[in-house]
Amino acid sequence: MTDLHDRKKAILHAVVRLYSDTGVAVSSTLVAKYLGKTVSSATVRASMKSLEDQGMLCKLHTSAGRIPTDSGFRAFVNQIVASDALPQLVGNRGIDLELSCAVQNQAVAKSLATLLCKLTDGVGIILGPTWDGVRAIRLDLHYREGNRILMVLVLENALIRTAILPRLDSYSPEVLDEAARILSERINGLTINEIRNGALAAIDPGISSGSSCASELASVSDELFTDFEYGDIELSGFSELLEEPELANPDSLKDLVRFLESPASIRDAVRRLSPGATEDGVSVWIGDENPVQELKQFSIVSAPYELGGRRGALAVLGVKRMQYHKIINGMRLLVRSLERLN
Repeated sequence: MTDLHDRKKAILHAVVRLYSDTGVAVSSTLVAKYLGKTVSSATVRASMKSLEDQGMLCKLHTSAGRIPTDSGFRAFVNQIVASDALPQLVGNRGIDLELSCAVQNQAVAKSLATLLCKLTDGVGIILGPTWDGVRAIRLDLHYREGNRILMVLVLENALIRTAILPRLDSYSPEVLDEAARILSERINGLTINEIRNGALAAIDPGISSGSSCASELASVSDELFTDFEYGDIELSGFSELLEEPELANPDSLKDLVRFLESPASIRDAVRRLSPGATEDGVSVWIGDENPVQELKQFSIVSAPYELGGRRGALAVLGVKRMQYHKIINGMRLLVRSLERLN
């Protein structure tokens, strides 16, 4: 990254802020006004031309003002992260209370997405805490309409997961109860990862009607134990993003929708955001820095979090002129609120 002296930093900062607010190319006159006429328009013009030569700014048209390039946005982000402009964040009792209620109601990911969107004005994306290290307590079985069986997996910390399976045979309620006891004994105290690795295998179906039922159900219960390693995905704020002028470009809109329609793409993108851009793990990908093809016209800010010993990730997706300062601060505030819950 080319070093910029203080005047160029101030001018680049002004161009990014003004362009982020308006979405319109920025003139030297407007920058001079923004800086309070501490420098002349002529000086601003010369500095903006120099920043353009350095690849920080570009012109869309000959007579137009300038907009930041991906490199310009990157220099701006590095500048605000490294500066003292980010204030010390204090606890927000409203956020702490909302998160505490969400944990008790098992609605953590949804509440986080809503809060993140509110704090940052971007699309809040949450990868909920992973489940694969959570320990099982028991497995309940219940008949349902349509000749189906409801499997209820009860986990520690009052976590519950369910799956509906086709009824494989005409087992009595008593046999179903015995099967539930056999399955529960097999999984009690084991982690989801241990259960997936064969804890329900090799149940001898010849011992009793209950063991026969348990064996059949175990053979078709994969749905109940899949995707635990990924955690839930929640999004909030998508409709607001659609109002940005950049999304008037049909190609950009198609790319965004294609990305958001694929849970696998979302998980992969957020997981690949390597922590370490700041000391508290906040990472920023801007435009072409994104390895995900559909996000070349967007930016993502991401940070890991931990809740109850389980790890997840939160991210904000937006156009490249997103309010980076506000987003980074909002993300830090939310992560610190989560830390207080541990």
